[in-house]
Formats: sequence, C-alpha cells, structure tokens
Amino acid sequence: MEIEKALSLIEERDPVRFPHILGTFKQARKLAKYYNLDDKKCSLAAILHDYAKGEDKSRLKEIITKYGDVIILKYDEEVWNCEAGSILLK
Repeated sequence: MEIEKALSLIEERDPVRFPHILGTFKQARKLAKYYNLDDKKCSLAAILHDYAKGEDKSRLKEIITKYGDVIILKYDEEVWNCEAGSILLK
C-alpha cells in the first residue's frame, strides 16, 4: 500500500483521530531516519496502527475469533484493536 492511499483511507475512516495519526506518522519518519530504518514501512505502521480503534468490542471479538489469533482475547480489550486491525487491513 502506498503512503498517500493509507493516509486517505484513515482520514476517511476516522477524521477525528486523523490529527493523531498525522502526528504519529511524522514522528515515525523522524525515528526511521534516525535509526536508519525503512521509511515506508515505518510510515505505514504509524498510519495504520489504530485502524480498528473505536470498533465495538463485540465486533473486535468476532473478527479475532473468526480470523485471528484467539490468544489475544485473554488480554485486555484495549489491545484487541491491534489484532483486528491487521486482519481488516488484509
């Protein structure tokens, strides 16, 4: 996925959280440069890290149960969006 497409996807999906995502994206680019990491990979990780944030907990559980690693369901519900987000983005 291209960075511009990811930014557009997130802005459309959650305009309220978009400023947070932009800040995370800018910081990720600085860190990538400082640590000599792949800028695109770091940028995409930053942009997409909260993709499923805000989804209903029952929906997250359903996605994880059906398509993900159910071990994550043993952890706090606040981290379920990480697993579900990666599933939804596939």
